[in-house]
Amino acid sequence: MSEPEVKKQRTDNGVSEAKVLPEEALRPGILDPKFQDELRDSIRNSDPYKHGVIHGLLNDKLLRQAREEILEHLHFTQKETDIYKVNQTGDLANLSGLDTDELSKLKAVAKVREGLYSKEFREMMSYVTDCGPLSGKQQDLSINLYNKGCHLLNHDDVIGTRRISYILYLVPPDTPWDPKWGGSLRLFPIEQPGVPAADFSKEIPPEWNQLSFFKVQPGYSFHDVEEVYVDQPRLSISGWFHIPHPDEPGYDANILAEDDGSKATLAQLSGRGDSHHFEPYTDDEKAELSEADKEYLGEFINQDVLDRVPSLLETFTSASVLTIANFLKPDVFDKIAQATEVDDLAKIPKTEKDISAPWQLAKPSHIRHYMFIANDEQVPATEDLAAHVELQKIRDFIVSPQFGRFVNAITSLEPKSRYAEARRFRPGHDFTLATGLPQDALLEATLHLTSAKWSDDVGGYEMLMATEDNDDDPAVYRAAAESMVLHSSAPVANELVIYLREKEVLQFVKYVSRNAPSSRWDVAAEFEVDFGDEEDK
Repeated sequence: MSEPEVKKQRTDNGVSEAKVLPEEALRPGILDPKFQDELRDSIRNSDPYKHGVIHGLLNDKLLRQAREEILEHLHFTQKETDIYKVNQTGDLANLSGLDTDELSKLKAVAKVREGLYSKEFREMMSYVTDCGPLSGKQQDLSINLYNKGCHLLNHDDVIGTRRISYILYLVPPDTPWDPKWGGSLRLFPIEQPGVPAADFSKEIPPEWNQLSFFKVQPGYSFHDVEEVYVDQPRLSISGWFHIPHPDEPGYDANILAEDDGSKATLAQLSGRGDSHHFEPYTDDEKAELSEADKEYLGEFINQDVLDRVPSLLETFTSASVLTIANFLKPDVFDKIAQATEVDDLAKIPKTEKDISAPWQLAKPSHIRHYMFIANDEQVPATEDLAAHVELQKIRDFIVSPQFGRFVNAITSLEPKSRYAEARRFRPGHDFTLATGLPQDALLEATLHLTSAKWSDDVGGYEMLMATEDNDDDPAVYRAAAESMVLHSSAPVANELVIYLREKEVLQFVKYVSRNAPSSRWDVAAEFEVDFGDEEDK
C-alpha cells in the first residue's frame, strides 16, 4: 500500500504540518451511512450504559507507523496516585507547537490525531452516540502505556466539558492480546445515579486498532481499567471529545449550565462519603491507665510496649504520629498469621456475591472496595482456625475501654468514642481512594496484621497527604510533590500506626496488585477525641 497523499496546514510556529483527509486516515467504510446506522443501533441497545466498539478503525499502515514513532521518539513518565498507576506522555494536542525536527519524527502520530478530530469523524461520533455537536478546537488526548502492575480505578470521567471518552489501542499488532493478561476496559452498572455497583458487568479487552468509547454521563458512566498482569505493553491513545467552544458551531451555553450541577460524583470524593457508628465511652470508662488495665492489655500487647508508655507519649506529642513495631505478643500475632495464611491459600472471593458473612464489602466502589467486619457484627464461633475469628478478637480488644485508656496514655488525647473494623484487601481487587474527614479531626490507628513481606511496587501502602487547594478534580488529584506526603506506611507485620488526622488531610490505602504476596490484613480504628480548650475553636 502506497503512502496516502496529504495536505499541509500552517501551524502557530510556521512549520508545515501534515494533515490527512479523514478518508485517508480511516479504514474504508467507516464513514459509510450504513455502518454508522448499524453502530448507532448497537450503541442505543448497549449495557450497562451507552458505549461502542469499532474494530480496525484506522488505516493499518498509518497506525503501525504511529506506533513505531511513539516507541522510538516519545518519553514516558510513570505517574501514580490513589486512583491510577500508568506511564504517560505529554498532551498530544500540543504537537503543533513542536519545532520542525521534533514534528518530523511524529508525522504519523500527527496524522492519527488529525483523523480522529476531523470534522467528518466528529460528526460521525456525534451521530452514533446522540451526544450533540463536538469541538474541533479542543483536542484532548495523550498516549498511555500500561505495563505490568498498571491500573486505573473506578470513576465516571465527568470533568469539565467532556462528551465522549475513547481509547484507541496500539497493543502489539501481530500478537493478539489475551484477555487473561488483564488491561480490559470494564463498565459498571449503577445501584442508583452516582453510585456504581460493586462489580463490573461489561468487559472490553484491548485489540489492535480498536476504538472503544462511551458517552460521558454524570452519575452513570463508571468504568475502570483492569490491572495488567503480565509483561506486555498495553499501549493506547486515550482522550475525550468535548462540547464546542463559544466560537464554534453547535455551542450551547445551557449545556454548560447543566454541567455545573452534574459533578456530584466528584464532590463525594472531597469528603469521606460514609458514616460510621461511633460507640461512646461511658464516664466510668474514662479514667487513668491502671495496673488492672495493664494486666488486661498484657494479654495482647508486648510487655516492652507497655514499659515504654512515657517515651511513646513523648514521640507522639512531638510528631502527632506514632509507629510501634512488634506491638502484639508473639503468640497472639502468630495465631493471627496462621489463620490469615489459611484464608489466603483458599479461593479468594472475587465478587460481592462470593463474600460470606460475617464479612461485608465496603462500598461504593468508586471510593472504597475491601472486605470488612464492623464492630456491630456478631462473628459465629468455630473450632477451625479462621481469620475472621482471630481478627474479631483483636477488633474487640481495640474497642475495649482498656485500650481506649492506653490510647489516652500514649497520646494525651482522651477518646470520647470509637469505631473499628477488621479489614481484608484482596490482591487484584481492593483499595480506598483519597478522602478527607466530615469532622475537624480524628485520632486514627491501623494495626497491620499482614505476615507476608511487602514491597511498595505491589501497592497496599497507607498514605496521608495534604490537600491541594487549587485542584479542580477531586477524583484524580495530581501526582504530588514529596512535600505533600505527610506519612506513608507499608503493611509491616505486627506494627501499630496511630496518628492525628485533621479534616483537610487526605488518606488512602493504595490498590493491592494481584502480584502482592498475600491479602493486606489489618484492624483499623478511629477515635473521636476531646481536645479540651481547642474543641470549640
